[in-house]
Amino acid sequence: MSSLQVDSISSMGGGHVAGAGKVVQFKCQESGSKVTFNNTGWNNVSILDTTITPAFSNSLILIELIVQLSVGTATNVTSAGIACRIKSGNNVIGGSPNNQTEFYYTKAASSDPARIFARYSKSTTEIAGSTTARTYSFDVAQYFSGVGFDVNNMTPATSIMKVWEIAQ
Repeated sequence: MSSLQVDSISSMGGGHVAGAGKVVQFKCQESGSKVTFNNTGWNNVSILDTTITPAFSNSLILIELIVQLSVGTATNVTSAGIACRIKSGNNVIGGSPNNQTEFYYTKAASSDPARIFARYSKSTTEIAGSTTARTYSFDVAQYFSGVGFDVNNMTPATSIMKVWEIAQ
């Protein structure tokens, strides 16, 4: 009888053997901390920053963001909106195309202030490209509000970022 022993098996192309589609690793960051912004433009929300070191450079990285957002209007403003984007390091990889408002509301009268709450979900993917550690984060921006906006402004208000590495 013969036996064969090897230290490892790899494909000719350097990819995975019998592992395509399998989850290599999973990270989840959860926070209920309230964060408030009063300025326009993009604001980094660091409470969900998630760092991952891909095991393989050709893996697919799937990022899912589920966040509680709220935005209000002053008495003289009739509409408001929020945009959200996902980043890998400093590179935007998913979210508001061309910085467009992604959720928006208008109130009937400008005489009363108002606030809207939303549970917002976004996902995106990228190819790892290397086995260098990277941090995934998200930014938010308000439009037309005049009174600021919050992440996690309800009880319970938990926001979550999930990151999967998937073998290819």
